[in-house]
Amino acid sequence: MRMSLQSYETKMRNWQRKMPLELERALGVAAAEVIGYTQKKRLSGPKMPRGESGGFFGSRLAVGQHYGGHLRDSLTKRVKVTGQKVTAKIGTNVGYGAVHEFGKSVKRGSKMIKMPLRPWLRPSVQEERPRILKQILAAMMRSYRGSGT
Repeated sequence: MRMSLQSYETKMRNWQRKMPLELERALGVAAAEVIGYTQKKRLSGPKMPRGESGGFFGSRLAVGQHYGGHLRDSLTKRVKVTGQKVTAKIGTNVGYGAVHEFGKSVKRGSKMIKMPLRPWLRPSVQEERPRILKQILAAMMRSYRGSGT
């Protein structure tokens, strides 16, 4: 059965209205999964030796009991819908998280000490990207199928 132009336009309007809500839900789930993956894969386990980088995908910031897992426990997500635009952000308010993620030179007394790059969040997002994209596509399809005729 062919859909009339009017039916198609109605379906598209309904889809445009529902899609941001489906994407918001899907991105919220994906962001929570990335946080869990990061906590398990990048912020747990044996500590990297001091001064080593580990490369982009090899970094692991082990959080021992004496640190209390502050960085691991501080990860948050925020999903925002603005019109048709849906964004998700994952981050921390712990300052040394950014120092490890991007590296930094810090002054200690009269010396400059270079903190090595030890990315822990960006590699997790990269590794989880295929699953995130599948969740977004599934949300779009659910939204389209459920938009009515």
